[in-house]
Amino acid sequence: MPDATSPLCDTPSAQLRTLVLCDLVESTALIEKLGDQRAAEMIRRHDRIARDLVRAHGGREIDKTDGFLLLFEHPVVACAFALAYQRALGEAAAESGVALRARVGVHVGDVLLWANSADDIAKGAKPLELEGMVKPEVARLMGLARPGQILLSAVAHDLAQRGLRETTGALHSAQWRCHGRYRLKGRAESIEVYEVGEPGLAPFVAPKSSDKAWRVLPWWRRPRVLLGEGALLVGLSLAAAYLVTRSDPEIAFAARDWVVVGDSRNLTGSSLLDISMDTAFRLALEQSRFVNVVPDIQARQDLTLMRRDSKVTRLDRALASAVAIREGARAVLLTTISPYGKQLRLSAELIDPASTRTVATVSAEAENIDDVLPATDRLVQRLRRQLGESIEQISATSAPLEKVTTDNLEALRAYSLALEATLDRDPARSNSLLQRALEIDPEFALAYARLGANYLTMGQRIEAGRNFAKALTLAGRLSTRERAYLEAHAALVKSIPEGIKQWKVYADLYPDDAAGGQNVGMFSYTFLNDCGGALSYLARAVESKHPMRAYSSAVMGGCLTLSGAYEEGVKYFEQAVERGLNPRFLGLADLRIAQRRYRDASVVLDAARRRLGKSAFPEYWLRQATLLADQGKLQAANRAIQSGLDEVDRNADQGSFWRLRAAQAALAEHLGQRAELATLIDSAIAELLALNPQQRSADRFDFRVHLAEWAARGFRQGRWQAAKTALNDLTQGVYIDTGDAEDVPVIAVARAELALAEKQPVSAAEILATVTTEGIASWRLRVARMRVEQALGHDLQAQQLREQLLADRGHALAEWSDELLGQTERVIEINALLVDAAEAAATSSPALARRLLAQFERNWKEADAGLPIGARAEQLARALNTTPAGVQPVATTP
Repeated sequence: MPDATSPLCDTPSAQLRTLVLCDLVESTALIEKLGDQRAAEMIRRHDRIARDLVRAHGGREIDKTDGFLLLFEHPVVACAFALAYQRALGEAAAESGVALRARVGVHVGDVLLWANSADDIAKGAKPLELEGMVKPEVARLMGLARPGQILLSAVAHDLAQRGLRETTGALHSAQWRCHGRYRLKGRAESIEVYEVGEPGLAPFVAPKSSDKAWRVLPWWRRPRVLLGEGALLVGLSLAAAYLVTRSDPEIAFAARDWVVVGDSRNLTGSSLLDISMDTAFRLALEQSRFVNVVPDIQARQDLTLMRRDSKVTRLDRALASAVAIREGARAVLLTTISPYGKQLRLSAELIDPASTRTVATVSAEAENIDDVLPATDRLVQRLRRQLGESIEQISATSAPLEKVTTDNLEALRAYSLALEATLDRDPARSNSLLQRALEIDPEFALAYARLGANYLTMGQRIEAGRNFAKALTLAGRLSTRERAYLEAHAALVKSIPEGIKQWKVYADLYPDDAAGGQNVGMFSYTFLNDCGGALSYLARAVESKHPMRAYSSAVMGGCLTLSGAYEEGVKYFEQAVERGLNPRFLGLADLRIAQRRYRDASVVLDAARRRLGKSAFPEYWLRQATLLADQGKLQAANRAIQSGLDEVDRNADQGSFWRLRAAQAALAEHLGQRAELATLIDSAIAELLALNPQQRSADRFDFRVHLAEWAARGFRQGRWQAAKTALNDLTQGVYIDTGDAEDVPVIAVARAELALAEKQPVSAAEILATVTTEGIASWRLRVARMRVEQALGHDLQAQQLREQLLADRGHALAEWSDELLGQTERVIEINALLVDAAEAAATSSPALARRLLAQFERNWKEADAGLPIGARAEQLARALNTTPAGVQPVATTP
């Protein structure tokens, strides 16, 4: 990662950075006390101390006009500098006998940075210029601080806390205090203020209020309230009359409150404005960080819950108010565009949802239809002022609609219709409309961004990346928030870990946009098996107004299943169902299988099957196979997989087809069907290699992961020629280096299996040692490492890895890799590992071996007769002079 000293270009560029402002307390009094000469020496000493520490911490000096204005890459580094700075001032004061104390403010935000030319610097300009709202806000924080105090904004504090895990030193002994909420002059919403310091140096006292920053107190502690307590007795006599005669109050709107935007009324007769007005108004209003807009898709879902047809029902005053009450929104906004002489009038009504009464109206005039977008900007700015947003904040977050969208209403209409198609789950139509919008306006950045999001949803990451990159080349046509959103998406396409880091930054900067928390949590879980990093972010999305919050609850449930927290996971799955989760998501069934509550799992599966009717539902058959295989009923599981293969439309759903084929191969292996398995491996690899590029990049299908899995199985089963052909395609083909977090480990596993097949376990170990994973390694990688340790004769290490796998039953059921690829095989393996462990313990600890066999017997008491795993257990039981009933021949129903 570059530090704050990295070279800058000579044109302004928006960057997320940490600012620090340090100011020496009472420097004027210092001159009066010491005299010019000695005071100058002390100030120069102070400056040397500060600059040495800035350099040591990778910071950059911006200005020294009103204190040291410094730039750092990350808040944790800025805090380390600030602590070292205060410590050094204390040491200098003790040495010189002169009190040197400073105030320090730390804040994070978007800044515009550019380097001045050599000519400008020669004429007196600073080498580096910096602008942005974060600059005056860090000055307010510094001014609020007491002597010797370091104050941080909430976002700086939260990011610094996360960064602590990667640091050592003084920061870990520092203390952190929250001093409550303060309102900064020029900022509409209050912020939480934190202090960091070292005991004995920091005051750890709440800052005093000033005319530029003041503490937000509970109403009963405010001076006016205390003074008014005496007057309260007198006022009580007037209360009854007031209650009778008072008018309804205006809406008490506060920063970050939510609004519902109803459907606009178009009275002009121009169809061009029917849907475009809605989109333009939303896009303009969503630039505000003061107002939060309930997503349109969430409002439509509420209509469905209200038993209204969301596709045709207009969100009028009454229905929008009902939605607002359901969502806890403070206000409803209804817009109208109508003829006004030779002009057009745009108006917005602010409505109290409790009474459905209009409490305020703002309007703006457009000279003609070409002036509608600028008029919408004017309308929204007036509305934001009406809601209480400051002029400074509006100015900072009000890019013109023509700049951040398009100046062509036809293009905007096509874009709006594309959004509707996306909500209707029709990505093909959405993409066609977006392409039409781009034909009209080739520089419509939001259209490229929406295309990228559509392709990402379809699993086509390469195409998604191309569109995100194109949108970012048009960054001037994006708002600050949209640019940050796109940068996170683009980073994810290139590198999963880096993308997750970018989404964390976005989630922390825009906490009310649940997409940030949802994406951090979902990607941490599904790509990295990292539930530790996912849960706190998912919790934000679960409690949000995000339209996908049912899915957030389901992802939370899956993450808790993987972590083994089953009872907690049940609560989130039930919440997801209450919120309208699509029945195709079967995470609760996975959790019930993990608990071995098979009847409960069957209830979930059968209910989903009934709701979806006869529609293709291969996930149902995959879960049925897992449920049966976990009990040792491999023949029945195999029949379930065949039912899925008969039902799936291979051309429309490559991913499900190949997941079914993988389960079929796993069952053939554990049923001992060697000839059938050999045929399956050879034919599967040949069919995969025959896929054309378009088929290889089909929706919800990771070609490389599937091919690597078949190659690894081929090496394990002696199908060398087919497996080597597959591995060559993976390591030399056109699909190498896509940045996928999953394919690198699985390809390494295939290469390691080749080395093991060639009796080269040392080479296999070296191959797997090159794989670094963030989060928890995949099940397949962990099994491969165990096999390598066994081949090397490292029995203790193999035993430890085996025990870890046995303890991670939730991982076996809930690992999401390519939508639960290999789940059926994993539940067979986790039972087989009990027999492996018993065999390993038979000589040194027969009692332990018997306990392990007894556990296997309980798990597979209804297992098919004659299974290879059962035969091994029976042979070991005889050797131990005990025979578990579960390995005796048991009649099964075909």
